[in-house]
Amino acid sequence: MAYYCTLKAELHIAADDAHKAIECISQARSVQEENEEGWFAVDIHRAHGELFRKLGQGDKAETEYRRGLSSARESGDLLNQLRCSMGLVELAQNSTRAEQLLSDLEMLRNRITQGNESPDLLRAAELLGSR
Repeated sequence: MAYYCTLKAELHIAADDAHKAIECISQARSVQEENEEGWFAVDIHRAHGELFRKLGQGDKAETEYRRGLSSARESGDLLNQLRCSMGLVELAQNSTRAEQLLSDLEMLRNRITQGNESPDLLRAAELLGSR
């Protein structure tokens, strides 16, 4: 159920419907906590980071991306580490931290050896190509 709520939130984020996205993220967090679905916390943090980034709330977005990144590292989830890192890179474009974040993203990208044509890896390549 938390997965479904997060997917709905991502759709609302893409449609620029922040109010509905917030409702879905709140519901996803509640379900996740109620059902002790800790494995799904990364995706909720990442979606929340995306929402805050779109709303221009960079500090809150960074906090959520970093929480997601930390959870993904703890579980060894390379794909979600990559996704959270891409969010941080997009957030920090044109800042002094961008180069370090791009280096971190490149290290993660190089650790993933399959799925080179997947949307996430293509997006990572695009971000890295903008260096």
